[in-house]
Amino acid sequence: MPNTDTNTKDDSMDEIRLLFETECNDGLDVIESGLLALEAGDDNLDTVNDIFRGAHSIKGGAATFGYTDIADFTHVMETLLDKVRSETFQVSPPLVKVFLESVDCLRAMVEAMDSGDFDKEKTERVKAELSGWLEGAAEESQEAERQGSAEVDSATVSGAQRWQIDFVPESSFLLSGNQPQHIFRALSELGQVTLNPDCSKIPGDTRFDPKAMYLSWSIELEADVSKEQILEEFDWVESECKVEISELPCSNHPVPVNKEDRRAPANSGDRRKMDRRSGKKDAGSIRVDIDKIDIVLNLVGEMVINQSMLSQFNSVNGDSAAAGSSAELDQRLSLLERTTRELQEAVMKIRMLPVSTTFNRYPRLVYDLGSKLDKKVELEITGETTELDKTVLEKIGDPLLHLIRNSLDHGIESPEDRLKAGKSEIGTIHLSASHEGGSVVIRVADDGGGLNTQKIRKKAIQNGVISKEDTLTDQQINDLIFQPGFSTADIVTDVSGRGVGMDVVRNNIEEIGGRVEVHSEAGKGSTFQITLPLTLAILDGQLVKVGDQVYVIPLLSIVETVQVEEDKINMISGNEIVYRLRGEVIPVADMRKLYRVSGADALESFENKQLVIVDTERRSIGLVVDALLDQHQVVIKSLETNYMKIPGMLGATILGDGNVSLIVDVTTLAEPAVKTPEGQVVH
Repeated sequence: MPNTDTNTKDDSMDEIRLLFETECNDGLDVIESGLLALEAGDDNLDTVNDIFRGAHSIKGGAATFGYTDIADFTHVMETLLDKVRSETFQVSPPLVKVFLESVDCLRAMVEAMDSGDFDKEKTERVKAELSGWLEGAAEESQEAERQGSAEVDSATVSGAQRWQIDFVPESSFLLSGNQPQHIFRALSELGQVTLNPDCSKIPGDTRFDPKAMYLSWSIELEADVSKEQILEEFDWVESECKVEISELPCSNHPVPVNKEDRRAPANSGDRRKMDRRSGKKDAGSIRVDIDKIDIVLNLVGEMVINQSMLSQFNSVNGDSAAAGSSAELDQRLSLLERTTRELQEAVMKIRMLPVSTTFNRYPRLVYDLGSKLDKKVELEITGETTELDKTVLEKIGDPLLHLIRNSLDHGIESPEDRLKAGKSEIGTIHLSASHEGGSVVIRVADDGGGLNTQKIRKKAIQNGVISKEDTLTDQQINDLIFQPGFSTADIVTDVSGRGVGMDVVRNNIEEIGGRVEVHSEAGKGSTFQITLPLTLAILDGQLVKVGDQVYVIPLLSIVETVQVEEDKINMISGNEIVYRLRGEVIPVADMRKLYRVSGADALESFENKQLVIVDTERRSIGLVVDALLDQHQVVIKSLETNYMKIPGMLGATILGDGNVSLIVDVTTLAEPAVKTPEGQVVH
């Protein structure tokens, strides 16, 4: 029989280690963003303090869980950061570069903290560089240390600060994997510690629980530190205990001096504490604000009440045919519908995450790539609090990466060329997000040279994408950069020139129901605009009837619907149908032929037919349907998961009458040639 206690313990420790990994990555994000701010000229002491606290927390957690490689590496990094914090020497670009390399090493070590499979050679090299900076700092401050040698050599100080710390853990303290000795060890590094345990709460009978914490401590600490620095040592357990700190009168006996500068932060009220119980890092979980959970719980409670009311009404009035019964039932059903809709919206919000979770990846990218290309570039981010569905966020990461790299490589000019053009030598890339018309719009704009339409046209002709006789507007020429394999780079490098990227951007965005467009002005820059649905779980759809089948077309893709006029129908290329609408020729797809709809006769006449005009990045197309039904917000169910992947379909949904309806993928239909599920080609 398996040892369930052991299994529970192992599961608990695995969860705690997963939380530690999450918090390490959060801390590294804080460190990285702070270092980039310092490199950009931020001289705020709070920024340095944030970086230091991030490293300090990672070191403490690593030591707690026995990851000595991470703890030792971070200790060297933390010591050097403390020298920066004490203004022993100034921040410089070479120093920031070493710190950023340290962040990379720590990320690799955290990812491989159980396997130990990381680049040890690189880690030792960077660690040696950090130690070299420390040695240099020691040499620079040697004279200052000599002048204060009398005080330092004595290694004592009279009248050091004395603190009383009342440390009262919760009874569940041990169940979270916490150990008081780790706190005591951390405090002993600050100064002299005296422990006074309180055992009065230990039960003396069978009520004793070996998993519960009954002890508390009154701790005396003699050290030249601030209250905020003491509180930092309790960051790991702040929600699992009560901590009260008060200052005691100074003692007259000498206390060992901590040679590291432990000055209090300039603005300790602005500390960025890391929530150690905020969630797992795995792809199947997200962090959720407690207020959102409370809203859902409240709405579920309302639904339970409504269901109870309807059940009672049905039992009392089941055989009644009174007119009043119907009115009361309608009222209660309306209430249930409203509560259900609010619950749906609340659950949707739980899946929402701020775009900053993705945007925060790119400052480091701009820094590294700008250095590699010898370009001075600033990344401006706005609208980072705009929320998107977690699934959508995961899928836009790579497209945005391509767009930012493209702006850096092709858009932003070299400092010399910018100065010649009368611009600042520092280029700007603006990454923004906003809600517009029920969708989220993300823009990547640069103030570079803009797209070279003549060069794009020339390359397109060389590659056979267009012919010399084709007449295209500047906008149509610019759109050619999204063609597969298209590139204007003259030299193939590891950054660009292979013709892979922009077509991937378009395909990935269209796969999630979005669209991308580019606007450019010569000499002033380019803007790539991505329009995205708020979520992939629910969409607003137009129900259409074809034969005896009902399909759903996403409303976001519909431009308009028109009653077909047969005199505007033309046949070209033998079997392709087009429709003339206000001077524009629109290809037409017959849905009954495309999907081999059962119960639908062959289309011999367009009389009384409706044409649904849908638009994608590739082209507009008209879908012939028998009738337009209602508009509904539908829940998308995966066909691939529940049945099989069907070309031309986004998924399926269940209608109010219980029937299944397929959701049309208009992007696939807009291809010049479309294949039916059976493999037949429809033009």
